[in-house]
Amino acid sequence: GSARSDYYDRQSVIPDKVKNRIPANVDLIYWDYYHEEREFYSEWISRHRALGHEPIVASGIWTWARFWYDHQQTVKTATPCLEACRREKVRELFFTMWGDGGSFCEFDSALAGLTWAADLAYGGKGADTDVARIFQVVCGGDLAVQLIPCSLTIRLPQAGGDHPLLSPSTILWDDPLLGIGWQSRLAHGNGFWKGILAQLRETYRQLQPVAGDAQVADLDYATCLCRVLIGKLEFQLEFLPAYAERDRQRLEHLQSRNIPAILNSLSDLQKAFRRQWLRRNKPSGMEVVQIRLAAQQTRFAETATRLGELLDGKIDRIDEMDLRRNDLEIHTEQKKRHKPKIRLHQRNCPTPKESYRIIGACFSGAH
Repeated sequence: GSARSDYYDRQSVIPDKVKNRIPANVDLIYWDYYHEEREFYSEWISRHRALGHEPIVASGIWTWARFWYDHQQTVKTATPCLEACRREKVRELFFTMWGDGGSFCEFDSALAGLTWAADLAYGGKGADTDVARIFQVVCGGDLAVQLIPCSLTIRLPQAGGDHPLLSPSTILWDDPLLGIGWQSRLAHGNGFWKGILAQLRETYRQLQPVAGDAQVADLDYATCLCRVLIGKLEFQLEFLPAYAERDRQRLEHLQSRNIPAILNSLSDLQKAFRRQWLRRNKPSGMEVVQIRLAAQQTRFAETATRLGELLDGKIDRIDEMDLRRNDLEIHTEQKKRHKPKIRLHQRNCPTPKESYRIIGACFSGAH
């Protein structure tokens, strides 16, 4: 029906021949956990009914691509969905909890969202005080405490009321030398990462008193993650100017203090991830995130080795850092009154045409 294969394409038209081939004994499910307008949900419920079936509606408790349940996103999308279902007299609704990207979410954190959604579905208003009381009785925990780690998924202020997200994944999986995730946000300005660091420090401050609480969800998992994120940002904010200026004292401190602290935090996160995973899952799948975390540990160990080689004079540059021209130029420009701007080395690289010739020669066996 859609020319661009888009499930939510308002221009799509389902041909009658397709409608007529839908078996009578199947249920049609309307999947939608993205839209924030009640009218859209109502329209799509009507479109599903036009296919000759009463739809089942699938909303979502946001756990996918998240380390902790995302309450704000759930409220923004599930509220209009429930309102539309009530207005359109939908008979059946359920809530999904996906695990895209490695299922690294602490899924017990979604109990807060399920409690909120149940209250709203059964005629409540989803008010914090009401939901907190139900959550305490049913789950045995403090709702406000369980919602603290939701702020690990950061909303970025933007004109027009839209708030794009910064996932902890951008920081956690970023390579300490390549800094691809770091560079992807340079357009936001020099102070962007300092602002993110301040928000994470505030979340960590709130988490510290409850870090050992695993009565509902494992808050130590969120605390360990927050500590790793803070350590990685602090490292980058110090590493970039220290390398650009070849500040020996600061580079030595990064090698001997910052990196070991990050490695310890990653080790704690490994243990916390394993604990919360095995609390409800079989081991299958756990290796995906364990391998990713181990890669971070290896890359920070490599960064320490490379810094040692630089400090000992065995190398005169770190190639990956010299490729981060925008990062380095920002910091050298800020310090140019105090330090001479370093010259960045660029090796001779083949042109695209030469690269294709070299690759072709390799596959053909020529040398």
